[in-house]
Amino acid sequence: MPIEDLTEIDKAYPAGLVDGEGSILLARKSPSKNGRTRYEPRVITTLCTPEPLHYFKEQTNLGFIHTHNAQKYNRRHSPSYQWTILTRQAEAFLKAIYPYLKIKRDQAEVILLFYQLLNHNHGRWNCVSDEESDMQEIYHLALRVLKKNAA
Repeated sequence: MPIEDLTEIDKAYPAGLVDGEGSILLARKSPSKNGRTRYEPRVITTLCTPEPLHYFKEQTNLGFIHTHNAQKYNRRHSPSYQWTILTRQAEAFLKAIYPYLKIKRDQAEVILLFYQLLNHNHGRWNCVSDEESDMQEIYHLALRVLKKNAA
């Protein structure tokens, strides 16, 4: 089911998960062909219980779920499950849950502004001018400041 077709409750619930247990970030990627740093928007939610993540992955058909077996490193740790949503899917997801975000609303806004910049460049990640590359870096730094202030 497309995320736009979810009920309001089914949009509010993952917003709460992201607010409490999630991360909204611009991950730095390897330089593009023209040598400029690229950034990849991501929304990551990590829980020790996989059922809510699987439910929303199935409902939205967005992202993927990864199991991290922490017991490999420490027997006292439980496995964790990470739902990761990347790039354009992250944009669609954040647009849908934005009205329900309370804690990380300003971080989501930075990602949505980042996408306005990409849309200005017709969605091309690798073919950005020096000015657009500088703007991406500014969005990345703004998001880091917001995260630091929230901690």
